[in-house]
Amino acid sequence: MAVNQWGEPMPVKLTGPLASAWNRVLVANEWFDGEDAIAAGAQQRLIREWNENGPSIVRTYTGWNGLPEVTRHRSRREAERYADAIEGSVDYIEVRPDNG
Repeated sequence: MAVNQWGEPMPVKLTGPLASAWNRVLVANEWFDGEDAIAAGAQQRLIREWNENGPSIVRTYTGWNGLPEVTRHRSRREAERYADAIEGSVDYIEVRPDNG
């Protein structure tokens, strides 16, 4: 893993569907405000969740009513494909493991 000038770990460049998923994490976390180590940790968590491929939810928000729409999916990859498909039609989207 690459490190920045202060010796903190930095996120790596991802490709394919994982890059799309990572972009959603970046947007949701306002690009981690330049905190490389925090971003690198979040990226490692995403990669772990991607590899575990467990049941996941997609939470979306449209407009300013504050009410999310939640859909459940059998796997992380299925949830990410769904998120890719609807991304242009919602204001905010996040994919997370379905912990019950």
